Amino acid sequence: SSVTDIKQYAFNSCSLNKIDIPQSTIRIGNCSFSHCGQLKQISLPSSLTQIGKCCFSYCLSLEKIIIPFSITSINDSIFYGCKSLAQIVIPSSVNSLEESSFDKCISIKQISIPPSVTSLGRMSFCCCTSLIQISIPYSVTFIPLSCFNGCSSLMHVSIPSSIIRIDYGAFKGCSSLSSITLPDKVTSIGNYAFQACSSLSSITL
Repeated sequence: SSVTDIKQYAFNSCSLNKIDIPQSTIRIGNCSFSHCGQLKQISLPSSLTQIGKCCFSYCLSLEKIIIPFSITSINDSIFYGCKSLAQIVIPSSVNSLEESSFDKCISIKQISIPPSVTSLGRMSFCCCTSLIQISIPYSVTFIPLSCFNGCSSLMHVSIPSSIIRIDYGAFKGCSSLSSITLPDKVTSIGNYAFQACSSLSSITL
């Protein structure tokens, strides 16, 4: 194949269950495969440099995906609502997770954020109700709005000494979180940051 670009909405709402993107492909546009509810398996080539916003959103049957090393950013809402997605490999080439990138991925229990990541987007892991633990890399300096909002199974979170700010609703509704230690550099804790963390009995400021 000589396909280099898959444009936006190209296969939106199709009945695909498997697809191998050819090695010639450089870009996949916004919402290209969104709402492909039967898509279980997709292979991404090492030639790929850009995956558009909402690209795989609401691919309800997608269980696993490996992001190639050619990708530097996990775009907005790229896996939004992928309720079966349990395994995701983020390479060390990635430097940012954008807004709602894994929002409502309710099957993810754990995910490794590489130290190359310098920023997390708003609602990056919002409503990941199976997420048990998360380690935020030292390269990140703040936890944005609703980043882990509604992660009701989250029991362990490692906040590095680089963090200076925790924004609005960052851990709101993390009802399994029992203790948390905030580093000395934190100067601001936003509104509702830990609201409805009903198990939170110990916090070190």
